Amino acid sequence: MTQPATTTLLEPGSSRERGLPSATATARLAAEGANDVPEEKSDPLLRFARKFWGLSAWTIELIALLSFVLRKEADLAVALALLVVNAILRFLDEQKAATAVAALRRKLDATARVLRDGAWNALPARMLVRGDVARIRAGDFVPADVQVIACRRPAMSSG
Repeated sequence: MTQPATTTLLEPGSSRERGLPSATATARLAAEGANDVPEEKSDPLLRFARKFWGLSAWTIELIALLSFVLRKEADLAVALALLVVNAILRFLDEQKAATAVAALRRKLDATARVLRDGAWNALPARMLVRGDVARIRAGDFVPADVQVIACRRPAMSSG
C-alpha cells in the first residue's frame, strides 16, 4: 500500500527530528524480522539429483535405455558415463555460481545512517525497520524500501 511519507513517518511512532525509539526498533526487528532477503538453503544431494532431470539428461538417458535394450554394453557404458560427468559438471558450475553470489552478498553488506533516539548511528542495513529515518547521500546504496521525506541539492559553485 502506498501512502505519503509523512503518514508513514507518523504511524509507527517515529519523528523526523528524533527518529524511531530504540525500544520500538528492537521490538519491530523481533516481530517483523530483519530487512534482508532470506537465502534459500537446499540439500546438495537433492540439487545433484536434479541434474538428471531435463532435456539433455533425458536425451542421454534415452540413449542409455536404447543401448540396454539393444544389448550394446559399450554404448551403454559411454552413455552412463556421459550422464554422470554431465551431472557432475553442471553441479560444480552451480556450486561456483552460488559461492560467487554469497561472496558478493558479503561484500555488498550495506550500512545505513539511521536516526534513533535523536542521534545518527551507522547500522547494518539489515537492522532497519519500518519507521526508521535514514539519511541517503549521493552514491549511497539505498538500504531498504524508503520514502523520501526531504531532498537537499548541493550548492552549485560558480566559477
